[in-house]
Amino acid sequence: MTGDESKISSEYAPSPAVAAAAMSHGTWVDGRWVESVPAVLDQRPDWDRYEGAGPSPFRTDSPEPPPTGGGGWRHDLPFRWEAGAYVSLFLVALAMRLYDLGGRAVHHDESLHGYFSWQLFNGNGYAHDPLMHGPFLFHITAGSFFLFGDNDFTLRLAPALFGTALVLTPLLLRNRLGNVSALIVAGMLAFSPSLLYFSRFARNDIFVALWTIALVAMVWRYMDDRRPRYVYLTAALVSLGFATKETQYIVVALVAIPLLVIARGDVLEWVWGRRILSEWGPAGGMLVVIVTLTLPMIGAVSGLIQDALGVTLANDDSSTGLPFGVASGTGEVVAVAITAFLVATSFVVGMLWNRRVWLTGFGIAAGIFVVLFSTVFTNWPGLASGVWQGLGYWVAQQEIARGSQPDFYYVMLTSVYEFLPATIGLVGAVYYAFKGDAFTRFLAYWPLATFAAYSAAGEKMPWLEVQVALPFIVLGGKVLGDLVTSLNWRPSMARGGGFVFAGVPIAVIVLWRLIFLGSTPYGRTQPGLGGLDEAAGAVVLFGVLGLLVAGLFWLTRRIGSRQAYGLVGVGVVGLLAVLTIRTGWIATYQDPDVPTELLVYTQTSPALADIAREIDAAADLTGEGADLKVTVDGLSGFSWPWTWYLRDYAVTNNYSNLAYTRPDGPSDSSVFIVHTGNESIAKPAIETGFTEGRRFPHRQWFAESYKQTTWRQFFDTLVRPSRWQNNLNFFLYREVSDPIGSEDGFVYFNRNLPLRALE
Repeated sequence: MTGDESKISSEYAPSPAVAAAAMSHGTWVDGRWVESVPAVLDQRPDWDRYEGAGPSPFRTDSPEPPPTGGGGWRHDLPFRWEAGAYVSLFLVALAMRLYDLGGRAVHHDESLHGYFSWQLFNGNGYAHDPLMHGPFLFHITAGSFFLFGDNDFTLRLAPALFGTALVLTPLLLRNRLGNVSALIVAGMLAFSPSLLYFSRFARNDIFVALWTIALVAMVWRYMDDRRPRYVYLTAALVSLGFATKETQYIVVALVAIPLLVIARGDVLEWVWGRRILSEWGPAGGMLVVIVTLTLPMIGAVSGLIQDALGVTLANDDSSTGLPFGVASGTGEVVAVAITAFLVATSFVVGMLWNRRVWLTGFGIAAGIFVVLFSTVFTNWPGLASGVWQGLGYWVAQQEIARGSQPDFYYVMLTSVYEFLPATIGLVGAVYYAFKGDAFTRFLAYWPLATFAAYSAAGEKMPWLEVQVALPFIVLGGKVLGDLVTSLNWRPSMARGGGFVFAGVPIAVIVLWRLIFLGSTPYGRTQPGLGGLDEAAGAVVLFGVLGLLVAGLFWLTRRIGSRQAYGLVGVGVVGLLAVLTIRTGWIATYQDPDVPTELLVYTQTSPALADIAREIDAAADLTGEGADLKVTVDGLSGFSWPWTWYLRDYAVTNNYSNLAYTRPDGPSDSSVFIVHTGNESIAKPAIETGFTEGRRFPHRQWFAESYKQTTWRQFFDTLVRPSRWQNNLNFFLYREVSDPIGSEDGFVYFNRNLPLRALE
């Protein structure tokens, strides 16, 4: 190798995932990577543009050389194994998400999304309303209805398919994560309890998860090779995010902050007039793209200071009769001026950076935005609500803090459902923060910053756990992949390493029994130790624990402490993985519409779906079909989800609150549904000609006794094993001391209906 044929890089070394592919371009010399490349590259400032080297073999994730035998796990999985694993995971994830998809009663929010999507499907249009977030959900759900008909299954079909597609997104980061880590991330995405549950739920959150991980992938791929297509895809993803849910503001902020840190040199040089925008590196360029596409959307944040300005920029007063979040009066003029200034600023900055690429990206983003917010050119006011009211609504709602959840809400949710990625991720975050490269430090920052952002937000809801869990899963998969590929499996297992996988669960059981020795957890009897008293039981348990410690010491002498502790770590992860699969199964398939889960929050009772089927049966047996008359009391939001279930029926009274439309005689409806609070008011309508009222739970909710817990009590519970019992009983068995809450109603059927409909 001559001087003009090679170049030694002290800045970059090949990642384990691409090292084998890069071997043809160099070798390791004294612990440093010597790259064999054409001499012409010596003249080029950006090696990442060398297309012949493939996707970024010169930007690296680890200074370690590729494995060279000795029993280590191959970092580059054989293609047939890797492809087979992804196909298997995809099919398993698809089956889990489609199984009994329409079986659960339709949630209040799902009914809103379903009904307005159904209206769009029927040609009645759709107008963007920030209360229900962005228009993407309604367009894709209407498309599902168009292709497969409107029912509970097709209502949830798009989220299920997106949740399945999410499993393949680690392939976008495969060169950065490494083959093994990417595959582990895919597996964790497939079986994550919160992602599984909300992949079967007609809400926006699973779409946001896919846009988010794809956006992160496009950012890092662009920084690897600066191909314009990644800018265009980034523009599309930013726009789709804003058209899906307002949490996109948090997403772009979390991505832009590390880009600013990486590009700080470019930014400071530009501030001091020493470098122009077109000379910025890839991190700075991607920062320009994300910031300029977001700037036109942030004007409504001025609503936070509207009182000081004396104008209405984001209406937060329900007494005015104006929608929340809109500008009014002089505020409209100010809003237009602010938006025009932000758009102009974006254009100037983008054109100075890279005119052709930025204009193309902006055109893609604007095209998606216009099509979706205008409801395919039929609702032009939707553009204004998308640019301004979307954020303005949530600015106005921030102080309301819907849900009224405590600050530790996501600590609680994550510890119950996403304990696997969170445990691995927290350990890995510390390691990568000190010994990682730019990418792994980003992975360490991402989940912690996301957790902090959503914890600080006024509104905390269980579906937002999807956004909290996602970065922990990516980080956790990377950490576990690095651990697995660092172990010398064959020699370690041959010298007794396999005993670890029996010892870990035994150790957990022993520690469990020692912690609760002599106590009985709430609601469940602690089994005895074969008739031994507590003292003898303690001796036995400590004896077993001593043997396990001795066994671990013996193993460290045979295979080395690093290998032994690594195997212990893998064993612990395996145990947590089994618990994760169990947790996801229970939350998703075991009583999925009874709120015994924190993820459920509040849920339509299964009794309501049964009544809807009774009404359908009555309509069929009488031959009235959609002309069957049904009256539904609208008190306390009882009209939902009936509006979805009865969308084809001639429902009378337009779901009015009976307290305002008091009946003064017998009803001509075949079915009469009334809130318990209006039971006495409804009597004139149903006291003759109707069956005796049957009480049913309309909606139910998880007992939220934890809301009264202070931070001091919360931490006190963490450090006192005597207070763990109830929490662990909920974690393992979903046992709670408080009953679930319920809001009930009565249903009355006309006595002239066929008896079969009343069974």
